Order: sequence, then structure tokens, then C-alpha cells
Amino acid sequence: MSLGLDKIEIPDFLKAGYKPKVLEPLSKREKQVLQEVVKGFTNPRIGLELNIAEKTVQNHMRTILRKLGVKNRTAAAVEYLKFYDKSDTT
Repeated sequence: MSLGLDKIEIPDFLKAGYKPKVLEPLSKREKQVLQEVVKGFTNPRIGLELNIAEKTVQNHMRTILRKLGVKNRTAAAVEYLKFYDKSDTT
């Protein structure tokens, strides 16, 4: 007597080695901004570090969140740490 377990499909996120797909690749500048977020820097500090306006940082963050499909900068930082090479500054 079969329980029908052989017909159950395992969702991708439960499979070993699963990595979510980034919705769109990040630009070089978006990666730089996200690297500063990972360091715990605020938008004003990121602006100073990258020599850009705070409003520009905000615009980059909005785009980063959309591209990664996340809702906040903490989730974006986690995605960066999980799926981007830390030495990658491109």
C-alpha cells in the first residue's frame, strides 16, 4: 500500500544548495552602497564615504530593495552577505 509520498514535490527553497534569484543584478554603485549598509553605516555616512548626496543614497537603497525583492536594509544586507562575493566591488 502506497502512501503517495513519491508524488510530493519538494519546494525549491527546501532543496540543498538553493539560492534565491536576485530579481535584477545590482550596479557597481548599488553594490558599493550595499557594502556600506553591511558595515552598519547610515545614509548620511554612506553619502560621505562615497561622496554622494544623502538623497542619492536613498534612491540607491530604494532600487536595491526592489532588485533584491526585500523590504528593508537589514534584509538587503543579509542577502548581500549570503550571495555576493565580499571582495567584489564591481
